[in-house]
Amino acid sequence: MKRKVLLLSLGLVVLSGCSSHPPIVPEVARSNEATLGAVTKTEKMLRELPPAKKPLTVSVYKFNDLTGQNKPGETPQYSRAVTQGGLAILKNALLDAGSHTWFRVLERGGLQDLLQERKIIRAMRSEYLGPDGKKLPPLSPLLYSGIILEGGIVAYESNVMTGGAGARYLGIGGSTQYSRDMVTVYLRLVSVNNGEVLLSVNASKTIYSTSTQGGVFYFVAYDELAEGETGFTMNEPPQLAVRQAIEMAVYALIMEGYKQKLWEFSDPVKGRQLYAQYVRKYHGERDSAENSRMAMNTTEEGHYSSDYPVSAVKPAAAEKAAMSDKFLNTKLRRKEDIAGGQLKTAYQSEHARSEATGPSEREPQFKTREQLGRGWYVQVLAVKSINAEEREIIEELIAHNLPVVIQKATVASVSYYRILVGAFASRSLAEKVRYEIALLATKKGNVFGRRVYSIAKI
Repeated sequence: MKRKVLLLSLGLVVLSGCSSHPPIVPEVARSNEATLGAVTKTEKMLRELPPAKKPLTVSVYKFNDLTGQNKPGETPQYSRAVTQGGLAILKNALLDAGSHTWFRVLERGGLQDLLQERKIIRAMRSEYLGPDGKKLPPLSPLLYSGIILEGGIVAYESNVMTGGAGARYLGIGGSTQYSRDMVTVYLRLVSVNNGEVLLSVNASKTIYSTSTQGGVFYFVAYDELAEGETGFTMNEPPQLAVRQAIEMAVYALIMEGYKQKLWEFSDPVKGRQLYAQYVRKYHGERDSAENSRMAMNTTEEGHYSSDYPVSAVKPAAAEKAAMSDKFLNTKLRRKEDIAGGQLKTAYQSEHARSEATGPSEREPQFKTREQLGRGWYVQVLAVKSINAEEREIIEELIAHNLPVVIQKATVASVSYYRILVGAFASRSLAEKVRYEIALLATKKGNVFGRRVYSIAKI
């Protein structure tokens, strides 16, 4: 009897101790206060865009869910798989572009409500006078736009990828599972003047869901069993994925319109840099063309050179004469003075120097690819490190008033430096400078004279 009383007392103590502690629930799963919407990476990209040279007035009538998909589940669901508020998200993304400096968004989704309210105001103003006893002024006319944004959420693919892993030993183990869905949106720009579709872009976003579980099922004795389990599930909100896809589509629309010269950035330099980053990250146009054109191969000296044949920089005498005539026609004047066996060449062409990436200085400019200005470059050398011999080459180029830029780059996890001359406004100018560098190199007996000079557009 005493033993039962003791066990009952101990049980009450344990239960009372449990009641004084919070429930075993992760902090993230508990109810929190209302907050403002999360700032996504794509929203930040939009907000950080430089202002447009001239804001665009656009009308947006609808941006509907065109997937026709219901929410996936083991049982039939009548809820839609994606948000039905695509129009509100699109308008918000347009206003975020450049922090409200790119688009003047006109209300067209609730046009009937707007017209009805204006009708009520006109009726009241016609019946009543103002505080001064005079007739109230009429309403301002509605704004109209020359372009319309159309599109919608066109696809929602569930369980594009599923998988998991688990293990159990002597009744103790755990498992994890994951699945991936995908949502796709399309956005197009339509001219009101003639109905032409000026631009069309699309963007996709994956939606991840993960589940992790662990447990124990173990007989501590033949008649005593220990059992326990825990787990959690994390589901990425589909609404957040739709929002990021729409924001990415707006960003792509701005960049593609800039490419087709439909609009411009107020800061041309920053605009060119952002467009170059956009192309490299989302189009990958530079890899296939540039890597084949500027693939680096190790030479016996431990340097790198382009895959261009050496004969490409040694034209015949007739070609040299023809190229010299072209130099005169383009006002690219070359002054030669052979003194002490040194060739001195001075370039005095505004065309060749106006697009240079940096000021005319005695020191070269070290830049990453993102920092390089747009234009044509002549690659003189690519090396793993800049030593005395490379510095001699750089000094020789600078001595002839060439705009030298040193790019830090990485190919196949190998870091190296590219000695470039440029940028130039056209390929023809870059070709002429490349030829002049080749002539200069023939006067040298060091590694400078054995380089192969390629041309690339950045």
